[in-house]
Amino acid sequence: MSFKSLLFDVRLATKVHIVQLLLAVVVLGLAGYKGTINTGVPGGAGQITPITAVSSRALTFVCGHPLILPQSVKSIVCILYELLTRHVARLQKFGRLGVYRVLNVLDFLLWGVATGMVAYSASRYCVGEACSVTQGIIALGVIICLLSIQPACATITEARDAKKAPRAYDAEMARPRK
Repeated sequence: MSFKSLLFDVRLATKVHIVQLLLAVVVLGLAGYKGTINTGVPGGAGQITPITAVSSRALTFVCGHPLILPQSVKSIVCILYELLTRHVARLQKFGRLGVYRVLNVLDFLLWGVATGMVAYSASRYCVGEACSVTQGIIALGVIICLLSIQPACATITEARDAKKAPRAYDAEMARPRK
Protein backbone atom coordinates (compact mmCIF):
# COMPACT_ATOMS: atom_id res chain seq x y z
CA MET A 1 0.00 0.00 0.00
CA SER A 2 1.18 3.47 -0.74
CA PHE A 3 1.39 6.29 1.76
CA LYS A 4 -1.51 8.09 0.09
CA SER A 5 -3.79 5.06 0.31
CA LEU A 6 -2.92 4.59 4.00
CA LEU A 7 -3.45 8.27 4.79
CA PHE A 8 -6.95 8.28 3.32
CA ASP A 9 -8.09 4.81 4.40
CA VAL A 10 -11.17 4.86 6.64
CA ARG A 11 -10.53 1.32 7.91
CA LEU A 12 -7.12 2.38 9.21
CA ALA A 13 -8.79 5.37 10.89
CA THR A 14 -10.72 2.96 13.12
CA LYS A 15 -7.48 1.38 14.32
CA VAL A 16 -5.92 4.80 14.84
CA HIS A 17 -8.98 5.86 16.85
CA ILE A 18 -8.57 2.87 19.16
CA VAL A 19 -4.91 3.79 19.78
CA GLN A 20 -5.90 7.44 20.34
CA LEU A 21 -8.58 6.35 22.79
CA LEU A 22 -6.07 4.38 24.85
CA LEU A 23 -3.54 7.21 24.80
CA ALA A 24 -6.20 9.79 25.79
CA VAL A 25 -7.12 7.65 28.80
CA VAL A 26 -3.42 7.50 29.78
CA VAL A 27 -3.08 11.29 29.39
CA LEU A 28 -6.23 11.78 31.48
CA GLY A 29 -4.74 9.60 34.21
CA LEU A 30 -1.38 11.39 34.10
CA ALA A 31 -3.02 14.81 34.27
CA GLY A 32 -5.17 13.68 37.18
CA TYR A 33 -2.11 12.29 38.94
CA LYS A 34 -0.23 15.53 38.32
CA GLY A 35 -2.96 17.35 40.22
CA THR A 36 -2.20 15.30 43.32
CA ILE A 37 1.55 15.95 43.36
CA ASN A 38 2.65 18.49 45.96
CA THR A 39 5.37 20.76 44.63
CA GLY A 40 7.30 23.19 46.74
CA VAL A 41 6.47 26.84 46.65
CA PRO A 42 9.27 28.63 44.80
CA GLY A 43 11.24 30.87 47.05
CA GLY A 44 13.31 33.94 46.51
CA ALA A 45 12.43 37.39 45.34
CA GLY A 46 12.44 38.09 41.66
CA GLN A 47 11.56 34.57 40.58
CA ILE A 48 8.89 34.64 37.89
CA THR A 49 6.05 32.21 38.55
CA PRO A 50 2.91 31.67 36.48
CA ILE A 51 0.64 31.84 39.53
CA THR A 52 0.92 33.54 42.88
CA ALA A 53 0.94 30.52 45.18
CA VAL A 54 -1.34 30.40 48.19
CA SER A 55 -0.52 26.77 48.92
CA SER A 56 1.95 24.26 47.53
CA ARG A 57 -0.86 22.57 45.59
CA ALA A 58 -1.65 25.79 43.70
CA LEU A 59 1.44 25.41 41.54
CA THR A 60 0.62 21.97 40.19
CA PHE A 61 -1.99 23.17 37.69
CA VAL A 62 -0.47 26.00 35.73
CA CYS A 63 -1.42 27.40 32.37
CA GLY A 64 -2.00 24.35 30.15
CA HIS A 65 -2.77 21.56 32.57
CA PRO A 66 -6.40 22.48 33.15
CA LEU A 67 -6.77 22.35 29.36
CA ILE A 68 -5.48 18.77 29.09
CA LEU A 69 -8.20 17.27 31.30
CA PRO A 70 -11.23 18.41 29.26
CA GLN A 71 -9.32 17.82 26.01
CA SER A 72 -8.77 14.19 27.00
CA VAL A 73 -12.42 13.77 27.97
CA LYS A 74 -13.55 15.47 24.74
CA SER A 75 -11.38 13.15 22.68
CA ILE A 76 -12.65 10.07 24.49
CA VAL A 77 -16.29 11.10 23.99
CA CYS A 78 -15.82 12.07 20.32
CA ILE A 79 -13.88 8.93 19.43
CA LEU A 80 -16.44 6.75 21.20
CA TYR A 81 -19.21 8.57 19.29
CA GLU A 82 -17.52 7.91 15.97
CA LEU A 83 -16.64 4.28 16.73
CA LEU A 84 -20.09 3.45 18.09
CA THR A 85 -22.06 5.18 15.34
CA ARG A 86 -19.97 3.48 12.67
CA HIS A 87 -19.97 -0.03 14.09
CA VAL A 88 -23.10 -0.53 16.26
CA ALA A 89 -26.17 -1.18 14.11
CA ARG A 90 -28.64 0.52 16.46
CA LEU A 91 -26.57 3.71 16.64
CA GLN A 92 -25.69 4.08 12.96
CA LYS A 93 -28.67 6.37 12.37
CA PHE A 94 -26.92 9.00 14.53
CA GLY A 95 -23.69 8.99 12.50
CA ARG A 96 -23.01 11.77 9.99
CA LEU A 97 -19.95 12.24 7.79
CA GLY A 98 -19.93 16.00 8.29
CA VAL A 99 -19.86 15.56 12.06
CA TYR A 100 -17.03 13.01 11.81
CA ARG A 101 -15.05 15.41 9.65
CA VAL A 102 -15.47 18.36 12.01
CA LEU A 103 -14.69 16.31 15.13
CA ASN A 104 -11.56 14.77 13.63
CA VAL A 105 -10.17 18.07 12.34
CA LEU A 106 -10.92 19.81 15.65
CA ASP A 107 -9.32 16.93 17.55
CA PHE A 108 -6.08 17.47 15.63
CA LEU A 109 -6.11 21.24 16.18
CA LEU A 110 -7.09 21.14 19.86
CA TRP A 111 -4.52 18.48 20.80
CA GLY A 112 -1.88 20.70 19.22
CA VAL A 113 -3.08 23.72 21.21
CA ALA A 114 -3.39 21.83 24.49
CA THR A 115 0.04 20.23 24.11
CA GLY A 116 1.57 23.58 23.19
CA MET A 117 0.06 25.23 26.26
CA VAL A 118 1.42 22.49 28.53
CA ALA A 119 4.85 22.74 26.90
CA TYR A 120 4.82 26.52 27.34
CA SER A 121 3.89 26.28 31.00
CA ALA A 122 6.53 23.58 31.56
CA SER A 123 9.16 25.82 30.01
CA ARG A 124 8.35 28.53 32.56
CA TYR A 125 8.03 26.40 35.66
CA CYS A 126 8.87 22.71 36.04
CA VAL A 127 10.07 21.02 39.24
CA GLY A 128 10.79 17.44 40.27
CA GLU A 129 8.30 14.63 39.75
CA ALA A 130 5.70 17.02 38.37
CA CYS A 131 8.16 17.92 35.62
CA SER A 132 8.58 14.27 34.64
CA VAL A 133 4.82 13.77 34.50
CA THR A 134 4.48 16.94 32.45
CA GLN A 135 7.06 15.72 29.95
CA GLY A 136 5.13 12.47 29.63
CA ILE A 137 1.92 14.41 29.01
CA ILE A 138 3.66 16.50 26.36
CA ALA A 139 5.09 13.43 24.61
CA LEU A 140 1.73 11.64 24.57
CA GLY A 141 -0.03 14.83 23.43
CA VAL A 142 2.33 15.15 20.48
CA ILE A 143 1.77 11.49 19.57
CA ILE A 144 -2.02 11.89 19.76
CA CYS A 145 -1.84 15.09 17.70
CA LEU A 146 0.19 13.35 15.00
CA LEU A 147 -2.11 10.32 15.04
CA SER A 148 -5.08 12.66 14.58
CA ILE A 149 -3.89 13.62 11.10
CA GLN A 150 -4.87 10.29 9.53
CA PRO A 151 -8.53 10.18 10.67
CA ALA A 152 -8.94 13.84 9.75
CA CYS A 153 -7.65 13.25 6.21
CA ALA A 154 -9.68 10.06 5.86
CA THR A 155 -12.97 11.66 6.90
CA ILE A 156 -12.38 14.73 4.72
CA THR A 157 -11.90 12.56 1.63
CA GLU A 158 -14.75 10.25 2.68
CA ALA A 159 -17.17 13.17 2.93
CA ARG A 160 -15.92 14.60 -0.36
CA ASP A 161 -16.38 11.24 -2.12
CA ALA A 162 -19.89 10.95 -0.70
CA LYS A 163 -20.80 14.34 -2.19
CA LYS A 164 -19.40 13.37 -5.60
CA ALA A 165 -21.30 10.08 -5.80
CA PRO A 166 -24.20 10.17 -3.34
CA ARG A 167 -25.99 7.20 -4.91
CA ALA A 168 -22.99 4.92 -4.55
CA TYR A 169 -22.69 5.84 -0.92
CA ASP A 170 -24.68 4.28 1.89
CA ALA A 171 -25.38 7.07 4.40
CA GLU A 172 -26.74 4.65 6.99
CA MET A 173 -23.59 2.57 7.05
CA ALA A 174 -21.29 5.61 6.69
CA ARG A 175 -19.05 3.68 4.33
CA PRO A 176 -18.97 2.96 0.57
CA ARG A 177 -21.15 0.16 -0.76
CA LYS A 178 -19.34 -2.79 -2.25
